[in-house]
Amino acid sequence: MSAPVPIPESPKEASTVELRTAPRHRIIQRCFVRPEPAAEGEPWRCIAYDISATGIGIVLPFHLRLGTGLQIEPSGLPGARALRARLVHSRPVDFVWFCGCEFFSRLDDAELRAWLQPPMDWASRDKSA
Repeated sequence: MSAPVPIPESPKEASTVELRTAPRHRIIQRCFVRPEPAAEGEPWRCIAYDISATGIGIVLPFHLRLGTGLQIEPSGLPGARALRARLVHSRPVDFVWFCGCEFFSRLDDAELRAWLQPPMDWASRDKSA
């Protein structure tokens, strides 16, 4: 049986309680996001800013209801598959929303490594331009 999780005494203390079960990796990855079930029309152009085997952080252009299912497809990462996740928290920062999403199924090591590779379109740019 696992140890009980301590209950924070204050909101400030609550913000420092770590509930993640897998290490996070910082990334800056373009991605396309659609709500589930997949809506018609263009996907939203977003940025993923961190990823772990259990979830992903993305920047959305607007607020969504917690619990919303999302399909997140990487841009320029051959071999990385689209991911399914649900929105578990979000907070506004200026004109965007920073969102934490939990995967419906845990990524294996190969799936995580595929998302951690440098994007093909960004890495191939001529640095002298």
